[in-house]
Order: sequence, then C-alpha cells, then structure tokens
Amino acid sequence: MTKYLLLLLPLLGFSSAIKVEHATLKPLGSMVHTNAQITQLSSQKQEIVSRLSGHLEAYYVTPGQHVKEGDKVVLIESIELSKMTAEYLALIKQLQAAENQKNTAMTLHKKGLASQNDVSNAIIALENIRSKQSALASQLHSLGIAPDTLTAPTDQFILTAHADGVVGTILAPLHSNVNAQTALLTLVNQEGYYAVAYLGVNDAMKINKQTKGWLSIAGKEYASNFVQLLPNIDPETQRAKVLFSINNSPSNLLLGAFTQMDISLAPYTNAIMVKKTALSLFKGEWVVFIEKEHEEAGHHD
Repeated sequence: MTKYLLLLLPLLGFSSAIKVEHATLKPLGSMVHTNAQITQLSSQKQEIVSRLSGHLEAYYVTPGQHVKEGDKVVLIESIELSKMTAEYLALIKQLQAAENQKNTAMTLHKKGLASQNDVSNAIIALENIRSKQSALASQLHSLGIAPDTLTAPTDQFILTAHADGVVGTILAPLHSNVNAQTALLTLVNQEGYYAVAYLGVNDAMKINKQTKGWLSIAGKEYASNFVQLLPNIDPETQRAKVLFSINNSPSNLLLGAFTQMDISLAPYTNAIMVKKTALSLFKGEWVVFIEKEHEEAGHHD
C-alpha cells in the first residue's frame, strides 16, 4: 500500500531543490499486464514493383536506408523499353512525312490534280500516327520518361521512390530477370506505429473506446489509444488481438518486436494519480511526500 508522509520541514529553504507538482484525478480500471507486438498498418508498408520486364542491373539503396520521394532506387535494362522508345522516335519521323503528304494532297486538290478522297485519306493517315504517338507518349510519361527529351532509343529504366520512407526488404535478387509485376523491395513509412496486444477472451470483451494502454519500449512508457478489436483469435496463443495506436512514438521502432504493455480495463473508478518519479522507498514501502500547507487557497483540498 502506498503511504503519504507529511513534509514537516519548511519548504522555503528547499524551494530550489524540491519540485512540487499537482496530483491528478483520472479514471482508472483494472490493470492487465500482457505482451504486445510493434506493427504498422498495411497502407504504411508498400512494395515497389518493376512495371517493365527486363534485367535487374543495380540497386541504388540498401535495407534500412532512408529515402526521399524521387530518389533513385533500381536500375532495370529492358528490351521492352528499347522497343517503345525506338517506336516513338520512328513515329516522329512518320508524323513529319504524313504532315507533308497531307499538305501536298491539299495543294494538288486545289489545282484539280487530286481528289477530295486523296485529301481525306492523307488526313486519316496523319491522325492515326498522332494517336499512336500520343498513346506511346502517355506510357512513357507513366514510367517517368519524358518523351520530348529522347534523341535515341534507350533500354535503361530507373525506378524512383514514390514517397519518403525507409527501405525494408530487398525482394528480388540482383541480376535476376523480372516482369512488370515483380515486387523489388518494400518501403516503410515510419510515421505512425501501432501495437497489437494479446489478451484473454474475457478481458478482450471489456475493451471499449475509452480503453488506454501504456507500452514499455527501451525503458520508457508510451501512452496508447484503442483502435480496434481484431476479429480473429491468434491460433498460436489462443488469445484475442487488440490494436492500439502508439502516441509520440520514436521513429526507429523495430517492426515485429515484442514488449510489455499495461492496459486499463472497465469498470473505471476515479483515482488519484502521481508521477512515477514522485515515489520514494521508505522502510521497504513506496511512499509519496506531500505538502503540509500551501499558500494558495483550496490547494490542500
């Protein structure tokens, strides 16, 4: 049992050494001690895929490396890209020839040396080439390649990071052949960590929106808010899984790590709470020193 000791010595002489703080009255339920695993939502862990078939030539990043949006990640040599860029350059020349053909047909038509049908066919041929060029330019843009800058066919395709994050796992071996759907690596967004707490079924059924948790990480405690009671029982532990969001968590937590968590369950009663640093060990028991008097009216009450 925690005891309270009256601080009988005058506080005036110790005002610079003793820090006085207020106790708080907060709702507190029965405390459950359990294990919890550090995790993130699926939306925070994304895979970077190749988007083109080809040969994986180089990685510009390593696992654990911080990257920013737009940083180079992977180099792929792709015959498919070589064909696309060569076709685009060929369409530019075809477009110039078709434009000249249309102009010639229109000039001859005015002189009565060509029919309206000849003019129409030249226009249709020109528009078909423009349509193919536009579709191919759109594909190249989606791959991060500016068609207007092409002067020669290229087979080198550089993938960039689509967001800030940390490189997780390299999934495709270097110098392997990949296709357009091959996952190359994972990118983890380090903002917003969660904890999955494992509770007995009876305790899990007492969880509500007001449930709070305190996660112990590297000697520090982090308050956590209830998010969701997950629908499936863990098959290995036969315990329910409860998802908590970790408040003000550090940005370098290890995903998958297990740690201790305290959870306050209903029913709740108001309890006087003090900071852990206020506790002192006195004759084998934990005690809290309090002021005997205070000049502020109503403070003692």
